[in-house]
Amino acid sequence: MQQELFGELKGLNATILYIIGLLPGLGIAIWIITVWGAYRDLNNASRGRSFVAFIVSYVLFLLISVMFMGMFPPAPSGTSYG
Repeated sequence: MQQELFGELKGLNATILYIIGLLPGLGIAIWIITVWGAYRDLNNASRGRSFVAFIVSYVLFLLISVMFMGMFPPAPSGTSYG
């Protein structure tokens, strides 16, 4: 049934669905840039120092995410709840 639904998406409909899917990511990117601008202003940090802080926080975020993925693996496909 799912393949039938996505099989009918062609041309303009697929493009519109793709753009709608990108909007939340764009909003998150704008939010991150705004937050780091506020960080710079509040701490009187230079652009370089703010960039280094961003990279360090991103690496820590990735490490924590990998740890959580190891602790809570995704459910096997075909598992139904309910």
